Amino acid sequence: MKKMCVMMALTLSLAWLAARPATAAQSEPAKAPAADAEKPPAGAPDLPALGKALCAAGQGTDIKALFALFEPVMFDAQMNMIREFLQSMAEENGEPVQDPMEGAIREFEIQAKENPLVVCRIENTAPGECSEQILQSYKDLNAAPQACGSVTMTSKMKLDEQEATEPVPAVQFNGRWFLFPAM
Repeated sequence: MKKMCVMMALTLSLAWLAARPATAAQSEPAKAPAADAEKPPAGAPDLPALGKALCAAGQGTDIKALFALFEPVMFDAQMNMIREFLQSMAEENGEPVQDPMEGAIREFEIQAKENPLVVCRIENTAPGECSEQILQSYKDLNAAPQACGSVTMTSKMKLDEQEATEPVPAVQFNGRWFLFPAM
């Protein structure tokens, strides 16, 4: 299950990058994105709501809803690095430089249809101390979360033999909770 979550996070990350304009790594303190008139604010007001949104988006294979759950400053920085890497690889191979994420989006949609999330339960949500990995990641971006926590979920995809229970790290910025986009 952990492997599937990492693969899903990477695929989602790549797909999300395709939907967002490229930006340089932020040097200002991190802020939650401003609310659009067309969409609800990113993240969630508390950890239980974040867990509920995670399951709803996963079971509905709603990519945009999943994107809105990732903390945007860190996610943008990671996606910019991936975009630059993929573009440099295309240039080195003499291939036209296109947005390399379109295929990733299609692949995720195919995988989600072939192996949908059939079980998703939030077992626990809890605030906690920020790990060194999280603190160092944000220090590199000149930012710091207000708080850290986790959403422990039990999940099973159609082709999995059994359910798996895993904690998913979360961070709080400007009063809203987000999934920490660990890769």
